Amino acid sequence: MNKPRIDMANYLTPLRVALVGLGKIGFQNDFRQSIEPTLTHYSTLASFSNVSIIAGVDNNALFRQNFTAGTGIGTYKNIAELKDEIDMAVISASTDNHLDLVKEVIGNLKPEIIVCEKPMGLNSKEAIEIVNLAKSNSIILYVPYLRRYMPHIKMLSQKIKSRQHGKIIEVSVEYGQGLLTNGSHFVNLVDYLVGGLSAEISVISRVDPLNPSWTMTSADNAIVKFQGSSAQTRSGEIRIRCETGEYILLHGGIVTYFGSIDPMSGWLEQPCDLRITDWRLGMQNFYSYLLLNHAKDLNDISEDLESAIRTQKIITKALR
Repeated sequence: MNKPRIDMANYLTPLRVALVGLGKIGFQNDFRQSIEPTLTHYSTLASFSNVSIIAGVDNNALFRQNFTAGTGIGTYKNIAELKDEIDMAVISASTDNHLDLVKEVIGNLKPEIIVCEKPMGLNSKEAIEIVNLAKSNSIILYVPYLRRYMPHIKMLSQKIKSRQHGKIIEVSVEYGQGLLTNGSHFVNLVDYLVGGLSAEISVISRVDPLNPSWTMTSADNAIVKFQGSSAQTRSGEIRIRCETGEYILLHGGIVTYFGSIDPMSGWLEQPCDLRITDWRLGMQNFYSYLLLNHAKDLNDISEDLESAIRTQKIITKALR
């Protein structure tokens, strides 16, 4: 697991990190298969020269064994067992444990930064409690909705904001694999691209209780329709129809197209210059942003966190 490290030491102070949760996205995907580029919190953080991962925490004995075997780093069953000082805690355990783990991390470790996997909690009440705990303890909180940090998504956001194809008329979204986990990526990505979603949702269908459908509006009153699917796949699509063009994002933004409306074909597709493997760098994009900006531009951080809170409120209402 020795990989080239990104040299950021010239302008960043060292960070000592504890990984809390060593499951798939925390570490196990590294242990089970060799996928390049990186996909997990561990392999991404290990690629930065100024980051030292000092411990892993998980109550699963096999996960701890795999982590130490693959990295040589010690592990603990409980957060209270970890006595070393840390700068950042990454919580990548199951969603139902996030709130309790945040409380334990703050009570025992008091880091400067907490990264809490999405969604923050099982509902908006838990999410707001996590945000308030971080704020009252002067901790910077990040929620890694990775797609919003990817270069081609940032480029699309600028095109939409500049109204290159006019104002947004309608947005349609199809998603599957559960709103709380996979679907929340789609909600957050749409929130980012359209400049914010409204707080209210309507016309709710819960034919599939895990993948409900509903209608809402964007901040500038464009209609936004979410359609849940029971298909056993992570694929889905987002279509943002504007006055003179359209933006199409497949697989939750992994592949994107945009173009002007053509009278013959309906629209003229123009693929982004994007290798299909580039989506795997979403975690790298996120941590690059965090490490470079966490002490510099708190306004950006605030906007991302507010979007994560809106996302949690929307999925809570849709699942209610």
